[in-house]
Order: sequence, then structure tokens, then C-alpha cells
Amino acid sequence: MVDVKLDDILAIDGGQSYILSIYPELEPCFANKSKKVKLRDDDKTASTGVYKHRTTGVWMVHDFGGDPDLKATTAFKLCMMVNRCESSEAFKIIAKFYNIELKNSAPAKPTYSSRSVKEGEKPGEVLNLVYKDLEAHEAQLILSKNAWNSIEWAGKRAKTDEERLEFAQKLFQYYRLKSLQSYEQVKSDGSTVHIYNANESFPMFAFDEGTFQKIYKPKSEEKAYRFMYAGKKVDNFIHGIQQHKSVLEQNIKINADRLMNAESHSEAAAENEKAKESLPEKFQEIILVSGGSDAMNLAALGYKVIWMNSETAILDKDAISSIYKLCYDFYNLPDIDKTGRSAAKNLASIYLDIKTIWLPEELAQKSDGKGGKCKDLKDYLKHNNAESFKTLFKDALPFKFWDEMRLFTPSGDPRMRFGRPLYAYEFNNVRGYNFLQMNGFYRYENLKNKEKFDLIKIENNVVTVVQPNDVKDFIHSFLSERRASEDLRNAMYRSVQISENSLSNLKMKDPKFDYFGPDYQYLFFEKTTWKVTKNSIEATKSPDTYVWDYKILKPKELKTPGMEFMPKILSPFFSISENGNKWDLTFCPEEQMPDFMKFIIQTCRIHWKVELETRLELLENSTDATAHFAEYNIPQDQQKHIFSFNTIDSHLEYKKANQFKLDGSLLTDSEIQDQKLAFVNRIFLIGYMLHKYKDQTKTWAGVLMDYRVSEEGASNGRAGKGLFVKGLKAMLDYFHIDGRVPNFLADKHIFGGVNKGNDMIYIEDVGESFNFTELFAKITGSLEVNPKNQMKVTLEEEEFGKFIIDTNFADKYMDGSSKGRKLWSVFSDYYHEDLEHYREVRTPFTELGRRMYSNWDHAEWNQFYNFMAHCLQFYLTVSEQAVKIDPPFANILKRNNLAIMGENFRQWADTFFVDHLDEAIERKVAFENFMQTSNQTKFSSQSFFKKLAAWADFMGYVLNPQHIPGWTKSGDARKHGYIRRSVPAKEYGKHTTVEYIYIQTNQHVKPPSKDDLPF
Repeated sequence: MVDVKLDDILAIDGGQSYILSIYPELEPCFANKSKKVKLRDDDKTASTGVYKHRTTGVWMVHDFGGDPDLKATTAFKLCMMVNRCESSEAFKIIAKFYNIELKNSAPAKPTYSSRSVKEGEKPGEVLNLVYKDLEAHEAQLILSKNAWNSIEWAGKRAKTDEERLEFAQKLFQYYRLKSLQSYEQVKSDGSTVHIYNANESFPMFAFDEGTFQKIYKPKSEEKAYRFMYAGKKVDNFIHGIQQHKSVLEQNIKINADRLMNAESHSEAAAENEKAKESLPEKFQEIILVSGGSDAMNLAALGYKVIWMNSETAILDKDAISSIYKLCYDFYNLPDIDKTGRSAAKNLASIYLDIKTIWLPEELAQKSDGKGGKCKDLKDYLKHNNAESFKTLFKDALPFKFWDEMRLFTPSGDPRMRFGRPLYAYEFNNVRGYNFLQMNGFYRYENLKNKEKFDLIKIENNVVTVVQPNDVKDFIHSFLSERRASEDLRNAMYRSVQISENSLSNLKMKDPKFDYFGPDYQYLFFEKTTWKVTKNSIEATKSPDTYVWDYKILKPKELKTPGMEFMPKILSPFFSISENGNKWDLTFCPEEQMPDFMKFIIQTCRIHWKVELETRLELLENSTDATAHFAEYNIPQDQQKHIFSFNTIDSHLEYKKANQFKLDGSLLTDSEIQDQKLAFVNRIFLIGYMLHKYKDQTKTWAGVLMDYRVSEEGASNGRAGKGLFVKGLKAMLDYFHIDGRVPNFLADKHIFGGVNKGNDMIYIEDVGESFNFTELFAKITGSLEVNPKNQMKVTLEEEEFGKFIIDTNFADKYMDGSSKGRKLWSVFSDYYHEDLEHYREVRTPFTELGRRMYSNWDHAEWNQFYNFMAHCLQFYLTVSEQAVKIDPPFANILKRNNLAIMGENFRQWADTFFVDHLDEAIERKVAFENFMQTSNQTKFSSQSFFKKLAAWADFMGYVLNPQHIPGWTKSGDARKHGYIRRSVPAKEYGKHTTVEYIYIQTNQHVKPPSKDDLPF
């Protein structure tokens, strides 16, 4: 906890983040201070912008139009306005928004006292509710700004705050909402009675329904304690309905009395006058809202409202019937979160005449002022006025998507067929499109063909591309399930209004697939969703975002098909920690390891051969052992340990005990660290590929290559790279490119199949001639997608996935620009099928006893998904740092240097430098010797030096060490520098500059003196 001031909090970003949470429309204004936007419903021109206070540097929102509340408004003042709260509470809200835990900050609480228990008082009982007069600040806490300003009663709108309070008191009284002074509750063990009194910072209310009271404490920080009941709660109770019923019964009685009085007068004029004054015996409409707070806000605008006593209460057929006895039109106004929309759709699907008022979806992009998302009417009225809501009200439609008319004969008699009355049915286009849209059918822009569109269906948060026939089938199934009349169903089968042309009138929808961010990612399954952060992996409700149906994770191949797959979160299979420059790994027991993890471990055993073959077979006192120990600098105690494995049984025992380990006792410390680094790098790569978010500082292509050193131009393979990528394919939507096709990047249509939202572009098995530099702009920037016979489009960096490339060849592109765009991962040759170079065939199948993926059951797939989620979690723990975890580079550099120098150059250098090591020779002399020996006619001096540097690195030598006299970078920052000296020219008395090269075999030799040099 820290002791901070408001200025300290606003100094973080001047209040910009909080302002944008309330008014996201202002985002372009922060980049361009002259930019203005429309915030008010009555704003005819854009009049609201932002500016920085010249002395404090705090951002100010300023409405140059008519909103007096937005004149030079800071984030703090905006918080007070939106939340209708005092400065002390606004300070806490702002601090919480910026994740600052305040020192000595206690939440608002009621005033507490207690008393002894009286006879008859039961444990847990709530009793002795004491009410008081409603005050203005309490009414304004319940009502949003626009509801308070527009409050009306009996058809009259209040003009002053005094009138507003008077109307609020009448409105609250009508709906039985009372200001609560205090209440008591017997402690659960019956030992004492708690007494809670309201105060200015903690007002309390109660809906008093006679036999029970619902207590409402809006300032309670814990949602679970915001509501409680006194008395006997009634299940499925409908608030407000009894009041409306009483009013109408009173109206009916008054009308009857007036009619009786009118009949007692002989004058017809008097009777007509009384008839004109008759009161309504049914309301025009009643609106169902989601809760008491919304009810009071909507009632303040003059509408008749009802609401259920809980979110789980059921509005049954009898309740619907009783509501329609009170009104002509019944409306439902749901919250726009996932739960609210789903419940509203279900209700409208059962009772087809109910009209649903939908709050705009963009409301959910705004903050409710306390860090949550806006979702209900009260939130809506924080940003919109009464007239704006009236438009939503007028646009409300029922799910009944047809018109029906009774048919009559020319003589006026009802037409009949097979004993049933005949009706004419027609598809009502406006209602029909509304029905389809509310059931998730929309148009979706086809980026590659602007003249066409895709049809999509959104169910919960899952988006699926559908065909026109799917829409027709949905309509016909809907009618069939509800036992609709035969004539109606026939009419819909014959209707041309549900053709493909007609469906082009559906609204265009652009779902937001923002299920990831810099520090989190959601993984979607059919029955659950996991949220992965650096601190946790937890099953959660699906977020209020969308996901394509083909990105729902489910086993592509299942040994036991037909069974429902329900993943469960498991404990981590590994832990990774960094200790200085070393990585520490802890693995779960082998019997708990997923197949995929075992496979990953084996592909990281880059020193398996020296461990399992060379050292297991060393004989004591042999020449081979002596040479080996000297080469690897193995200490005496480990030498004795190695010799202890001197029988076949001990060999088998060692291999079994260390089958899935990276730190076998026959390995040196440096070899163990190499293998651990290879594993950590692989986990890092998996997490990087799974994380959909693209960080501008981490624009890499994954590059998978073999660790084994082979001759230049040689292809290894069969080490598991393709099988590894198959694991990524099981997690990601990918686009595949065959890298074996010569010069494939020259094909302008090569990326034509990449769609917006793609997760991964996999270039498989690139050849030796592949030019990595052609991918530079695509890895770090946008991607041009040019499908055949369709429109060319450009996908921005965040709209397509990350690249991953595998190759069986060495990497020639080792310059800084290329290395900065690569995330290498190396594969050992532990798995192999080449009996020419190995003693036996070893594959994942021969070792695991089953085929990966296709032979997995539910449990193994569950382990696989958990392993991948833990890889993602590890990546998120290090992603905040500017770090790239590369694999062990020794053999990578050797392979890549072989590729760079080529076999011809290597053979020349091996021969030429036998007599020219540790001495300076003229670069020109060496270059001309190479040209003559290799019969080269066209070869640049720069290419020669590049190959020479690769040869020196490969051999472990140093090219042009800095201590050599004449060494300089020459301004171009070359790694190896130049050696240039002025020497006597042939012409007497003149000098010329000569460039030398120097290959040093031992970095620790004594620096040569000038006398050692030929100049």
C-alpha cells in the first residue's frame, strides 16, 4: 500500500486512460488536439475535444457545445459526474482504476452497533427496518444524470431540482422503494443482534413488498452483500405488477362510477363529456427490465415497468397472461451482456409477441465509471438522453416474423379448409430480418470480393460462416419445433423473401475478435474457456468477445470418437527458473508426462550421442577414453562414474532411468545447460506462436532447423520438426506454403489464401536457395493478399499470424537484419531413420508405443492442451522483458558457416592457411590465390571476406583480432574490422596503404609486435 495524492495518480497519464474508458470516442482527439467528436445525442456538430492543462499537464475534456458538465473536465471530475459520488469516493475509484492500493483506505460502511437478542428472534433473521424521507443525493445515486434531468410524473416533466426531488419521492413511493435508515440482523449463531445505520457515505434502500423486503446497498463493495432479504422471499415475484393492477382496477371503478352518473342525467351532451374523460383500463405498454435500479431509471422517463426479484426467476405462461391483461404491448429491455442477451432471446422465442428493446452494442465498449463495462439501462442513460431511448423504444420488434390475415368469402363468411379457418400468411421483412439478426444471422464483409458478402451466424460468442440454405433451414426448424400451422409453414416454404437476394438486407456485422492482449490470452473449447495470464490458468465464462468456430479447440483426431471432450486444468508438468545465466528445470514424474512433452524433451537432447553411445562404451585405461576425457575436460570423479557403467545391464539401467531427462549423470555441466537451454527455447517458441498478440519489439519468424552439423548443401531431416508443427496446427488456424517449390515467393498469389484473423503462416521445408530477406517486410509489417480472380487486399500486422519456417538445410542469412527477425529452435537427431549414420531407427512411435495425435485418447489430449497452455503462460512471464531466448548456438553457427563459405572455399582455406596461420598476409595475395586455385572468374572481394569470416568462425579462429597494429573499423562497424598499414611503395620515397588479413588460432597468444609483421 502507498500513500498517494490525486496528482500522483493523474501524473501517470494525465487521466487519459480513465477518460477513454468512459468516452472511447475521444481517442482520436488525444492524437490531434484540434479534433472534435460528437458525445451528446443532441450534438448537431462535433464539439467535444481534449487539451492538456498548461500548468498541471492533466488532460481536460471540453464540450464547446451545450453540456455544462463537460466544460474543462478532468478525469477526476468526470468520475464524480458519472458515478454521482463525492470526491473521496471518486478518489478511491480512480486509484483502483490505475491499480493503486491506497494506504489506510477503508471501504464505505454503514454505522455499526449491536444489542442483545430478544426472545423469539431467530439466527440470521433480518428485522426492524426503519425508513426515512428520501433525500436528493439518494435519489441521484439511484437515477443516472439523464434520468434525473428528465424525470416526470403523471405526464409532467420536472423543471427544477425541487420538482425533481418531489417527483422522485412520488415515483419511489409508487414502486415501493424506500430510503432505509437502519436494519437489524441476528448473528448466525444467535448470540447478538447487529444494527446497521445508513450514513452520508453509505445510503441504504429497501423495496418494501409487504410480506418481504429486498434491501439494496449500492455502495457495498462486495457484490454478494449488495442485496439481502427480510421477511419471506417469494419465488418468481414480479415487482411493480401489483401497483399497475391496482391503478387499472381503480380506473375501471372510476369509469363505472362516471358512466353511472352520466346515465342519471338526461342530457346526451353530459354523457358524451363523461365518456371523453374515461380513464385507460389497460396501459399501452409495460416494459420488463433486468432489475430495480433500471426500473427506477426507466420509470423516471414516464414508462410503466416491472422486474423480477432475481436473475434466475422464471417468467412463466401464467405471468405472461397476467401482464397482457394489463397492457396492449409487452416489451423486454435486457442487459446487453452475454447472459442478458441469451435470456432475452429465449423469452422472445417462446412468446413471439413480446417486443425486445436492444441497447446498442457499442455501449459495452464504454466503462461504467468504476472499471466495469456498461451493460444496462442505467449505464446507457449515463451517456444518452431520454429522446435517444425513445428511438430504441420505437425500433423494438417482436420475434413473430410473419403477418397473418383471416380469409373470408365474398359473402363475408370465414373461409375454411379441412374444418379449420384459413389465414393468409406473408413474411414480414422488417420483423423477419430482426428475427434473424436477434438469432445471430448477419452479413460479414468479404474483403476479397467487395461485390459479395458472407453470411455468418453468431451463437453465444462463436461465429460461423453459413450458407443461405442454413438460414432457410433455421426458419423452417423454428416453425416446426413450435408446431406452427401447416398453412404458415407452407407459406414460408414458398416465400421468396428468404432467398439469397433478400438476405442481402441483413445488417452488416464486424465482430471484434479481441480475445487476447499484451498480458493475457483466452483459449476456447466447446464447453469451457481458459484464460491464460502469467500468474494463472483458469476456467472462466466466455468473455464478451467473439471467436470463429474453427478456432474452438477440440481434438482433430481422437482414439475414442463420439465422446464429449471436456478439458480440465492440471498442475504444471514443468517449472522453469533462471539462476544467473543458467536455467533450472523441474519435470513432473515420467508417468505423468504428456506424450508431447516427452517428444519435446527428446528433440532437445542435442548431446544424446555422446551420452548414450560414446561414454557408455568407454573402457577404462583405453586410448579412446583418455583422448575423450582430455577433449571434454572431464574431472576425475566423473571419469570414475563413467567407468562404473561397464556391463550391458548397467547400460540398459542408465538408459531407462534417464529416458526422458536432460541432465543425465554422464553429461558435463555445460552439456546439461545446452540441453536445458534447448528445452526452454522450445517452450518459449511455443508460447510465442500461441500468443496471438503481436509485440512491435518481438517481430520474429520461428525457424526450425537441425542441430547436427553436416556438409554444406546436405539435408538432414526426420528429426521431428514436422511433428512438432503438427502440435501448433492443433492449436492455431494456419496457412500452409510448400517451401520446396522453387522461388515460391515470386508467385504474387502465394499468400492469396491467408484470411483476416489467421494465426500462423507455415512455410514447410524451405530449400537451400530460400531467400529469407524477401520475408522481411511481411514479418515486421503488413501482408499483401492477392487471391486469384479476386480483389487484392492488404492485411495489417495485427490481422494475420506469425510465420514459422522449417528447413533441413543450414541458414545462410546470418546478418544482423536477418537474425533480428528470427527465433531459432534446434532439433537434435535423437529421432532418426538413417541406418547409414546411426545404429538403429528411433521414432516417437517406437519410443512412445503409439502414434502421436491420432492414437491419443481424451486424457492425453487434455494433457496436451494443458502443456501448451503452460508454454503460453511461461512466455507471458517473460514477455514483459525485452528478451529473446535463443537455443544453444554452437552447432547452429557451425552449420550456418558451412552454408555461407561453401565446400569449395572450405577446401581452399583448409589448404592455404596451413602455412599462414597466426601471421599477417596481404588480403590481395590470398584473394588472388583463391581465384586461381578455384578457377573463379567472377567473385567480389566482399564475398571473399564474408566466406573467410565464416571459415574462421567455423574453425574456432579469430579473424583480424583488434590488438594487431593497423586494426580499424573504418567507420562501417564491421565485426572483424580491417588491418591497414602504410608501407613503402616501389617508387622511392613514397608509401602506399596495404590491407592485410590475420587468422589467429589462439585468442590468448601474446600480441605480436610490429617486428613480427611484414610491414
